[in-house]
Amino acid sequence: MTIQSYSARPSAVRGLARHLGNANTQDLDLASLITRTEDGKFVFDTDEADKAAGLGGLSLEDENLKLTCGHVTCPSCGIHLSNGLSDFEGMVDRFDSEAEAYKNGQKHEWMCLGCNHEFGAPIPEPVKANASRPNKTGRRYPNRNHSDVETPSELVFGLADTMTGAKRKEVVDAAIAKGVTPNTARAAYQHWRKARGLSKTA
Repeated sequence: MTIQSYSARPSAVRGLARHLGNANTQDLDLASLITRTEDGKFVFDTDEADKAAGLGGLSLEDENLKLTCGHVTCPSCGIHLSNGLSDFEGMVDRFDSEAEAYKNGQKHEWMCLGCNHEFGAPIPEPVKANASRPNKTGRRYPNRNHSDVETPSELVFGLADTMTGAKRKEVVDAAIAKGVTPNTARAAYQHWRKARGLSKTA
């Protein structure tokens, strides 16, 4: 059990949302998991929050997947997502263009590589060249929500290899701080686990 403490309720709600990452919390009242102590602090129990979000009792591998994309198995074919999970930005890196990635089929945030089922947030149709729009962090990138670094996946692999014993969140946060978008950081961390033999085989 770990108790997280904050001086204000909105800060506690944001902290809880960060803790749960991409776990499916759309039907969860985050504020109800936060209590106020006698000294005026707003706190939540990470174990209770994990249980409420469906993370309780999961293996580390399954918890990482749930925090990455909101699922452990494909919502369509049911195969374990350690078999393969694609994120849209990874497709963009492979095709060198958001328009090409979009044209070649991926129109949602995530795709199961077992059956090619797409899930998660829909990807807006690419904007015209030289246009700019902000990503979820508020930073602006030309044409798409794209990492600030040339090889974001390699950067995540390097961080994960050097941050021995670090938790998933620590590696992902370090990558984000270096300019990798959150989705790419999470997906690359999953790929790193698979490449290093830390994922269960499907």
